[in-house]
Formats: sequence, structure tokens, C-alpha cells
Amino acid sequence: MMKKIVAMLTAAIMCFGTMAVMASAEEVTDNVNTADAVITSEETVEEEEVYTEELSVEELMAVNEEKLMFIEQGLNADSKVKVDFTEGDYQCANNSDGSCTIVKYTGKATNLTIPSKLKGKAVTVIGKSAFEAVQTLKTVTVPDTVKTIDSSAFFCCFKLESVTLGKNVTTINDSVFYGCKKLTSINLPSSLKNVKILIFGQCDSLTSMTWPKNLTKIPYGTFIKCPKLSKVTIPSSVTVIESEAFSECDALKSLTIPASVKTIDNNAFGYIRKSAGAKQTVNPNFTAYVTKGSAAEKYCKDNKITYKYGTAPNNGGGGNGGNGGNGGNGGSKGTKYMKGDANGDAQVTVTDIAFIASHIKGMKALTGKGLTAANVNGDKNITVTDISMIASHIKGLKALK
Repeated sequence: MMKKIVAMLTAAIMCFGTMAVMASAEEVTDNVNTADAVITSEETVEEEEVYTEELSVEELMAVNEEKLMFIEQGLNADSKVKVDFTEGDYQCANNSDGSCTIVKYTGKATNLTIPSKLKGKAVTVIGKSAFEAVQTLKTVTVPDTVKTIDSSAFFCCFKLESVTLGKNVTTINDSVFYGCKKLTSINLPSSLKNVKILIFGQCDSLTSMTWPKNLTKIPYGTFIKCPKLSKVTIPSSVTVIESEAFSECDALKSLTIPASVKTIDNNAFGYIRKSAGAKQTVNPNFTAYVTKGSAAEKYCKDNKITYKYGTAPNNGGGGNGGNGGNGGNGGSKGTKYMKGDANGDAQVTVTDIAFIASHIKGMKALTGKGLTAANVNGDKNITVTDISMIASHIKGLKALK
């Protein structure tokens, strides 16, 4: 297992500097024996070798690099996959309500319509990593029976261009379409109630998106590193935009932030990275369109991001107003930080993992109480060991004390 982790780290550093994990091999080594919540099982690794065997060397390195980042951030930590039955190219697990979960796809379809039933059981869940790195897929249609699409379900499907989701999908978990570099078309149905982090990260060909009206949050890293994303419509139902939501979206020149948004986390929008390995900086070509006196106006002033009042031209309107002032970001005065709560929002979540990962990689340094809270093992160093302990806490495996 250790050799596999080190090999993945080596491939990442050799081939893809922009997303390479900055934690040292020693930190990863130190973390393996204490981070059951972070490292995938031997069985999971062996399965990955099967479904990536047809990738080119370059594609395999890309998948490994992305996987290493997610291992570091504690987002790929499920136990062994259970298979109750197989029908055709689908391996499935039974659900308690009589339906089933697709846990693994072994086929080579190009244009795939996922069946609504397998062995007479309704397909209600697309399981974690079920279609991960399947390189034949170009289009996928998800049936109306599906309610949940679990973490990394279509992770790094490099050739996937179009996805049609069923009208009853309620939950999309972490990183479902992360790294789908050719994805240009996808519908997000009005049935959606719960969307997790990083779902469209590094979708290089995605150009536009209308966020569903019933969602109240745009989670961490939703569109991070989508270089062609140029138009996004945010409905007035949204009240929270988490950190890195639109970070490094170089083609996004304007964005209308409705007055309904009350919370905007660090680096949520208006930031780019000028070169590989460089820190994020304010995008000089970006303008936020805001309401006077809103949280968005304050965010722009604090971060020196250009803003105007009104609606962005590509959202069907215009506006005028001031430009960015000065200030800083971070926790407000009087914020109480608990152990593991790196962003000071009085809870320990994957957002804290993301903040600590950014600190480790030199992207955005933690300071003050946030830095103290991040050091959960008390060794005065912020490393992936702290991340693994927080991941264990979040998943209920071992609570922070």
C-alpha cells in the first residue's frame, strides 16, 4: 500500500505541477498508519488498477494526481465495496428499501443510458466512483429513478461531453464530475436539494451554468479551475457562496451576486492563478455586480475586487457604481474557534479540510486562531496528519478531543 501511495505522489509531481500536492512524501508516509479515514483500502486500489488499465500513461498520471489530492483531503475514504449481484456491465448492492445501488460499471459504452431497473430492482443510487475514469463514455443519461449520485461517481471521465440527469435527483455528493475535461452540457434538475463540494472542479470545457433555484448554497470549489466558464446565473435563493467556488475561472469576466447572498467565504470569486505554483491573486479583468450595502459589496471592498451596482451585461442588464476598496479577510472579531474549525464558522466540516490543504500547499496561509485550530494533534505543525484526524472526526470514526 505504501508503495502505491508514493508512486502516485511521484507521478503527480513529475507530470502536473498546477494541481500537484505540496505535502511531502514524508508527511504522506507519517499519515498512512494513523489515517484510516483518508487512505483507500487495498481492495479499492486493486479495483482502480482494473478500470484504469486502458488509459494512456499521461491520462493515468492525471487520474493518480487527482486521486492523491482527494486522498489528502479525506474525500475518498469509504470501506470495501459490497457487491450483491451483477447484471450485464453493472455490479450492484441491495438497498434496504428494495432498490439497488450501482457500485461499479465494467462496460465500454460510448453513449450510455443507465437502466432504471437491474434484476427487477429500481436503481436509486449511483455509487461512489461507480463510473470513475471510464474513458469510453461521451454521453450519459441518468434515469428518473435515481435520487443520489455519490462521491466521485464520474470522476476523471476525460471524454465525457454531455450528461442528462433524471428529474428526481436530490443529492450530488463530492467531486462527482471533477476532472471531466470535455464536459460541456449538463442539466441540474429542480429536484436538487443537496449539492456537495468540488462537483465541477477542473471541467475544462464547461462554459455556462444556471444554478437551480431551490439550492441555497454554492459549495466549496464547485467550479474551481473551469478556465472556459464565462456565464453563470445565480438565483435569489442562494444565501451562501463558499470559498473557491469560482476560483481560477479565467474566462469569467463578470458575475451578478444577488442581495440574498449573506455569506461569502475567502476566495469565493474574483481570483486567478497567474502561473503554476503561484499564489492566487485578484483577477484584474473581473467585475462583480452587486447590490449597494450587500455582503457582496463588502466582500469586494475587503478583497480589492472591482465591482459595480446592478446586473452584469451577460445576465441581461447593466449597472454602474464604485470599485474595490481595501481591507482584509478572515474571521470576524470575537469569533470562537474550536479544534479543527480552521475557518471559524463554529463547526468542523470539509470546508476546514480545504482551508488546511490550501495552507499546506502555500496557496492561502492560515493565521491567528484559525492556525491554532488547524493544529489538531498539537505538534505545532500543520500537516496532512491534521487533515486525516479532521476527516476521521467528520466521518464519525474518531472524534476530536
